Amino acid sequence: MFRKIVSNLPYHPAVMDQLTFYMHRLRQEEVIRRAGFLLTALVLIVQVFAIISPSKPSLATSPNDIIYGARSKEQILKAYRSNRDDLGRKDIQAIYDHYGIGADQIAAAKFQRIGSQQRPYVSMGRSVSPGNDNFVPIQGAHNGGIYERSLKSWDISHHESWYNTITGMSKFGFRFWLIIDGCGNIIYEKNELPPSLEISKKIVNNDRASSDKVHYLIQFRNSGPGIAHNVSIKDVLPIEFKYSSHTSNLDLKLSRNDQVLTWKISNNGSSLPVSQKWYFINLYLEKRNPNVTKKICNTVSISAKDVAAKYSGGSDSERCVTLTVTPTPTPTLPSNPRVSTDKSVSNITQHVDNANNTTAQAGDKLKYTIYIYNYGNAPAKNLSLSGEYGESINDILEYSTLIDKGDGAFDNTTKTLSWSPITIPPGGVVQKAFIVQVKNPLPNTPISASDPLSYDFTMQNQYGRLITLHLNKPPTKVLEQSINTLPNTGPGSSLIITFIAITVIGYFFYRNKLMARELEIVHYDYSSGGV
Repeated sequence: MFRKIVSNLPYHPAVMDQLTFYMHRLRQEEVIRRAGFLLTALVLIVQVFAIISPSKPSLATSPNDIIYGARSKEQILKAYRSNRDDLGRKDIQAIYDHYGIGADQIAAAKFQRIGSQQRPYVSMGRSVSPGNDNFVPIQGAHNGGIYERSLKSWDISHHESWYNTITGMSKFGFRFWLIIDGCGNIIYEKNELPPSLEISKKIVNNDRASSDKVHYLIQFRNSGPGIAHNVSIKDVLPIEFKYSSHTSNLDLKLSRNDQVLTWKISNNGSSLPVSQKWYFINLYLEKRNPNVTKKICNTVSISAKDVAAKYSGGSDSERCVTLTVTPTPTPTLPSNPRVSTDKSVSNITQHVDNANNTTAQAGDKLKYTIYIYNYGNAPAKNLSLSGEYGESINDILEYSTLIDKGDGAFDNTTKTLSWSPITIPPGGVVQKAFIVQVKNPLPNTPISASDPLSYDFTMQNQYGRLITLHLNKPPTKVLEQSINTLPNTGPGSSLIITFIAITVIGYFFYRNKLMARELEIVHYDYSSGGV
């Protein structure tokens, strides 16, 4: 069209240069206008489908859900009143009642959307997570209890996660939130529930007090109901001793200042979870002067944020050592079992004895071994190896298959292993093992809607100690996790972006029409002799 207009005009260099300039500009903006219309149409189609049917992960639920598939207050209320969820688990009332949440509290709850980083939230579920889990024993719960952890532990790459919830006040006077994104899991604010700290210290080898070394056993726990934060274990050594070494069934950080030993827990915030199990520190000291004859007593303390320090007590026979040049008979101590746990993993295929924090390959066979110790001086009779002493392996089974459960029993609903009750003698240890095989090929299952850290190509679980195994992540999973870190704009923000795009395209459209009109005027003026 424009070439025809120009070809009909008498030749004049200045006018022809101007017309050629306009023609090129008009062609460029015509291309932009047409591409813009196509892009706008595509964006509008995508937005319509995004609003009508938003995309969702392929997995609607996970074993962590307290109420399977709960997406409304009505579903939670129905599950509570019937004491049953869609998986047939009849422990909803036991779990909710433990936190003072009944039918009246659920019915009065109001909708609220919350962000994981708005407050120091604590969430809970039925299985372990990649976070710092705290097992809470609950009488009547399906697996003997549930797990608590920071809500932020579910955030991907530290990007804040958002949840639809209903919120109300517990019978115990604290605010709760119930997630209605498919799980019915309970949330409360950290420090609303107080911890209860206990600690003890005793001589292990008082019968060999004349030797150059002394062995103390320090045991501690938090019996709850709340998580203890900023936990510090402090032992001020008598001047007659100097530090040699220590071991523990918990990852600890030791700092030394002259005779003061201070341990912190190696996790975010030095947090000590609620547990009936005892954690221990084997403390080995050396005598500064082996020829000294003296009775030495000292205590160890444990403290936490907003919690006064608790000191080890006990009789002199437990906390005192008599330094002599001749052996002292072992005193009679009060009978008391003290149970602790630990865990290890080996890679059978790669011949790696300690495979913790290593990378497993597809097809590898992994052997997990759990240890149950009795560091007390009385038998731990008929100790049930279920609930808190069971083994939750749901995260492991995302990428592996249980091929040998040993003498354990496997619950396919909760993905836990348990064993028959046992009796552990004083100073005894019981080992249980199971073997899994990494799937080949590794599944590319998308992340669960209610568990944003599922299927992350990491196998984790905890039994006293947190065990982690990494897997080689394919590019598709890297892309999926990168997309999940993008901000969730929602249909409102997307429509604003579309409006801006239409405005810009409309500008080019009308500018294009104006330039075409100007070109016609130039042609008219030129033809009539006005140029």
